Amino acid sequence: MEILTLVQYGTPGLLLGMIVAMVRLYTKFDDMRDDIKDLKRGVTWNDTCEARHKGIDERLHRLERQRKGVT
Repeated sequence: MEILTLVQYGTPGLLLGMIVAMVRLYTKFDDMRDDIKDLKRGVTWNDTCEARHKGIDERLHRLERQRKGVT
């Protein structure tokens, strides 16, 4: 009889505890997802850096040629 009472009164408590735990985990994962999105926005990717450096190098070469008088 004690096992039936434990199952009868313990199961709703366990289910409620599991639901509360899942809600807390979901909010933590949601916060982590937002943080990862913010990190991704702040990252400068390698191809972007290469393109930026290539553009800067081309401008510097053009300015050096203009300074030397070679257009």
